[in-house]
Amino acid sequence: MPESNSFDKTTQIVSNSSSSSVSNTPESSIPSSSPQVFSSPIKSFEPVIKHLNRIFFEEGTALSKMAQSNSSDGESDALFEEAASRYKEAISFNPSDYRSLNNWGLSLFNRAMKKSAILNGKSPSESEINELKRLLDESQGKFSEASMIEPKDYRIYLGIGNIMVERSKIFGRGKLCNSVGKH
Repeated sequence: MPESNSFDKTTQIVSNSSSSSVSNTPESSIPSSSPQVFSSPIKSFEPVIKHLNRIFFEEGTALSKMAQSNSSDGESDALFEEAASRYKEAISFNPSDYRSLNNWGLSLFNRAMKKSAILNGKSPSESEINELKRLLDESQGKFSEASMIEPKDYRIYLGIGNIMVERSKIFGRGKLCNSVGKH
């Protein structure tokens, strides 16, 4: 019976030095002048990342914050869109991630507020008003989805309340929507 050591039968280690040769096979067929060789019984390795959704959540949050502070409307929209795709990716990894839904709703709300500030004081077109309504509707939808998963998180309801307040400011009597004849 061959001598037992800590290596299994498939492991061979050979160094480049002419005096060193380690092998647990009875006779090493690898010359000592050959380069280092290591073979292992491990055929593949797939890392498991438990909370990959959190990476996308953090990226979405960072992109949303960058969009809020960006002064260019076009760049800001692109950053908000990229943030939305990160939140969507986070949800695809963990559909019960209410925090990603909440922050996605917040990002949509902030995008609407940024557009509202740009429209303030000018006569907006019907398409601009519809875009504002769409963003607020989407935002409220994300907050509602989050509330179905985690009904006890007050931040979700704070977001919904903020949407209602802003809707009344923007689209209330004598406000923005009346400038194009809509209610």
